[in-house]
Amino acid sequence: DVINCWGLHPTKSSSGTFDDYGDGIYTSNVANGSILNNKIINNLTVTKQIGRAGLVLEYNDEDITVKNNYIFGYDRDIHLEADIGGHDIENNTLEGTDFGILIFDNPGYQSKPVKIVGNTISNKGFPSGNHYSLIRNSQERCLLSFYAKGNCRQGSEVMNNRFVIYPGYAYKFSYIARFIANGLVIKGNKFISQLTPGIRKTVFFNAAVDTLTDNTFDN
Repeated sequence: DVINCWGLHPTKSSSGTFDDYGDGIYTSNVANGSILNNKIINNLTVTKQIGRAGLVLEYNDEDITVKNNYIFGYDRDIHLEADIGGHDIENNTLEGTDFGILIFDNPGYQSKPVKIVGNTISNKGFPSGNHYSLIRNSQERCLLSFYAKGNCRQGSEVMNNRFVIYPGYAYKFSYIARFIANGLVIKGNKFISQLTPGIRKTVFFNAAVDTLTDNTFDN
């Protein structure tokens, strides 16, 4: 278990809050690794602040399996950036935040496809009316932000995931998910808002999607 590794820099610069250390699990330059069956929990009642990132796959990471993990209470529970790709993110439960997974790519960089399959991602446990210092931009924040302009993640799959926004917990942004990437397979997902009324936009696309089938959009 990784408990209360929350990692917000204790001081601020003139430009705002630092975001430069203290992820729950951080990897770089790893190939063919496995991150399995972990509990990565930032208990917000103890730390009084969302963490930096629960799990990071970054520089040159390749072909990593992320499976059956529970992650709670981070600015973004899973973060991918500047990696080679080929990852399998499967059957994880991500909670305690309004930002479940961020994939962020430079359009000039070509990564191998990733698979995001069978995960449950929600804002469950993220206190409403909080005053936490959010790190990533508000325009990015949603349960899945897949930002890979052009074809740099072409062939990636987002399949059979369950995205849920629960009432009684914080969620102030317009999307459950956003896709700014070409060539994706988006299939069999459930996008659910239990807010009454539902949020204004469920899923945002600025992409040439390869496959969009068998998804459920509820409220």
